[in-house]
Amino acid sequence: MIARLSGKIVALELERVIIDVGGVGYDVAVSAATRGGVSTGDNVTMDIHTHVTETDIRLFGFAE
Repeated sequence: MIARLSGKIVALELERVIIDVGGVGYDVAVSAATRGGVSTGDNVTMDIHTHVTETDIRLFGFAE
């Protein structure tokens, strides 16, 4: 399970960010509040909830 990510924001969308961690881009779903607190190029650390189903793995990021 992924519990925390530290890296650079390389892309922002309405409800997700992509965090580059050592050359790997993680697609992380975020709330509007978390999204509003970051910008492209920012170095961030987010607590992550990894949600696993039979057909999908999703990452949810939390600034606090």
